[in-house]
Amino acid sequence: MAIFNKVVVLEKGELYLFINNLVKDYDVFAPVKEEEGIIFSKIDKADEICLSYSNTKNSMKEFLLPQSEELFRFAKKGNSNEIADLKEKKRRSLIFGVRPCDGKAIAMLDKVFLENIPDSYYKSRRKNALVIGMACNEPNQTCFCTSVGGGPFSYGGLDALFVELKEKYLIIPVTKQCEKLFAHLDNASQEDIKEAEKLKKNAEKRLKPVFEIKDINKKLHGMFESPIWEKIHEKCIKCGICTYLCPACHCFDVQDETIGEKGCRVRNWDSCMFPKFTLHASGHNPRPTQKERWRQRIMHKFNYLKENTGSYGCVGCGRCVEYCPVNLDIRKVLKDILESK
Repeated sequence: MAIFNKVVVLEKGELYLFINNLVKDYDVFAPVKEEEGIIFSKIDKADEICLSYSNTKNSMKEFLLPQSEELFRFAKKGNSNEIADLKEKKRRSLIFGVRPCDGKAIAMLDKVFLENIPDSYYKSRRKNALVIGMACNEPNQTCFCTSVGGGPFSYGGLDALFVELKEKYLIIPVTKQCEKLFAHLDNASQEDIKEAEKLKKNAEKRLKPVFEIKDINKKLHGMFESPIWEKIHEKCIKCGICTYLCPACHCFDVQDETIGEKGCRVRNWDSCMFPKFTLHASGHNPRPTQKERWRQRIMHKFNYLKENTGSYGCVGCGRCVEYCPVNLDIRKVLKDILESK
């Protein structure tokens, strides 16, 4: 924590006032308690925020890469075609309460959509958003961020990180933007920093290593034809919840929707778990069963992405473990792969 120029503190009683001031200048999204659980949602005032959460059910991925978005509209006008780009200048967004695992996912998505294949729609949203994280003092039993190169107090992909202390929040501004945002706050004392360091060590102790990520990457190089894929997929019912809740999955489909001579091009989330994901126009499907689809899911996350972007496609958030309806635990899948011959 000492590597930052300024680590500041905010009294807990001042948090709501601080958030309410932000609402005036930003579209603020934060954890909110809904019928389906704790989810990220737009708030109008600070008392809507739920601060008692381990992690949200949905990730903040959907604010940077929406589940469904119109890219542009088109219409035939006489002998010519008109195209209307739908990118609009919007108010700045501030996403508050993002866990470090989701921050790590943002850093990975940045490599895919800003560096590898620049995407103007993603870039516009990313440039317009501040992402403020909340450290995990008490990680879930389903969490395994330390096994994939992350940590409960990591700040990759975040503009700032909040750490909940007994009486206050210690705030680590990561980017220049957040240094300015928190410039009016008092510096953290050495006692505050020591308390945060103790919380960090205790949180990391709760996260026992599940596997060695480098060993998995190395093992997968020679496993494309391994018989283990026949076993791994047996419980899967191809519902796709693991990919839709994952903060790092980013597969999508692009379709043109038309009525008469008008229409729009739409980008929608898709899933490698769905039978039609790789269905060709000819009717051929190179991944005809869940065996091939699960192989692709694991190879993509733990081998291909690492080679293409330098980042793994899993951040250990545990959502796929917690919400899979048939309890197909990716941690066990990876351990089985490591132990296979």
